[in-house]
Amino acid sequence: MDCPNPPPINTYLSLRLELSATELPIIVDLAAVRWAKGSECGLHFLSIQPPQRQRLLAFVNRRA
Repeated sequence: MDCPNPPPINTYLSLRLELSATELPIIVDLAAVRWAKGSECGLHFLSIQPPQRQRLLAFVNRRA
């Protein structure tokens, strides 16, 4: 994820991913910051409801 001030490693977050202006956001109930470098960080999604997960996978597959 690209962000100006990444949170510290092992910070836990809930996320609202707004992937397009025409779709509802995808909600991630719980994610953990696993790495941070400059303005980027890597997230581990720990809890995401099945319908939200399916929407996220569909989004990723459309981009592949």
